[in-house]
Amino acid sequence: MTVSEETVDSFTVNGVRAKWYRIVDPVEGWVFGAFLKPGNGPD
Repeated sequence: MTVSEETVDSFTVNGVRAKWYRIVDPVEGWVFGAFLKPGNGPD
């Protein structure tokens, strides 16, 4: 997974506080950071 940018501020979604990250590989879109796990994606 390739992250191209992230939000400056953190946001709360369902009681979990984290940043949003824009990914560009393998797909393009925004991902809520609380659900990202380092090393848990394709290389």
